[in-house]
Amino acid sequence: MVRDGLAAAIDDADQVLGAMAPSETSPAIALMRSSIEGFREELQEQLSQATRAQLRVVLDGTPVVRHRIRVDALSKVLHSLQEVVSAVGQALVGRATSSSSIPGPLRDRTALSFAAAVPGSFGAVLEGPEAEQPGQGRLAMTDHLERDTLLNDSLERVLKIINLAGDNPTDDAPVIDEVLPLGSRAFKHLNTLSTTIVDEGMTARFTWLPTTGDGGFAELNESGARRLGDILGRNRATEEQVVEHGRLGTISDIRNRIELDTGDRVIQAQVVEELVPRLGDFFARRVAATFDVSVVRSLVTGTESRAYTLVALTSVDAEE
Repeated sequence: MVRDGLAAAIDDADQVLGAMAPSETSPAIALMRSSIEGFREELQEQLSQATRAQLRVVLDGTPVVRHRIRVDALSKVLHSLQEVVSAVGQALVGRATSSSSIPGPLRDRTALSFAAAVPGSFGAVLEGPEAEQPGQGRLAMTDHLERDTLLNDSLERVLKIINLAGDNPTDDAPVIDEVLPLGSRAFKHLNTLSTTIVDEGMTARFTWLPTTGDGGFAELNESGARRLGDILGRNRATEEQVVEHGRLGTISDIRNRIELDTGDRVIQAQVVEELVPRLGDFFARRVAATFDVSVVRSLVTGTESRAYTLVALTSVDAEE
């Protein structure tokens, strides 16, 4: 892979520089050191670009004239997009909230930066976070790829929702099933994004190029945005917290899912990120399980759908 070759070349340059005597005053050696250091900086910049995921956004419609776009329209789209991605990321780690601020570290993991304008009606390249340690070759690359996972998962979910809204003009269920576990914050910002597209008379095309995996594509035109807004408008999202007692059954650290058998029913739930390493300690035991529950209620039919996230566990074996 290109990233592997760049990281290896940086390591080689570091070894050569390390082998040079710091006290050497020869003009020739000094020139050689300067040349290697410059070459290393170029490699590091290439590695940084290669390990940054990219979202390419092409906008056209009323606010776009000859590859120029009104700043207010652009800022509305990019701001609502960023808020959706961060809200989805928060939900995916199991900490969706409706009102309190998204924690700074989580925003950092899902942050997109405007990198460049590109040809198109109006095109922009947005990049994911930079590696935290840009001076350490392979280590920087490995660390960055791990941190990129949440942004990748968030954008994949957002693009899937956009595509579902455009694919099926009659059935709300596929969209609601995807949005349900994400909570009311993601619900709200998805609605804001769709409203912006409709109000501004725009079409947005998103091409996701992650550092690993296949990426994806979605187009949010006025028709699809109106459809998405209508679906969200026909439903209301809220959150609540409940405690359930039962036996902890199926555990999947790969899918981040558990099942709790209460005796009356089996609750399936995702698990808050920090609790995952402790799940094995509670397997097949009686527990008190605290769940954050995302509830979506149809304003048309009154039916409710619920998605559970396990946020705390306490053993109750000793109490029985």
